[in-house]
Amino acid sequence: MAIDVAEGQSLLVMVSNDLGDLPGVSHAMLCEKAHVAAEDVMRRLLARTG
Repeated sequence: MAIDVAEGQSLLVMVSNDLGDLPGVSHAMLCEKAHVAAEDVMRRLLARTG
């Protein structure tokens, strides 16, 4: 997931199971984890910039 956070700055959040060490974790679950992480990072960035 790539988010344009400011001019010339972007946030890239990626969650993967390429090694297969998370059995039973679906693509949809990984996407949801990336979405939650991106929201958290944006919330923290916005809190810092006021």
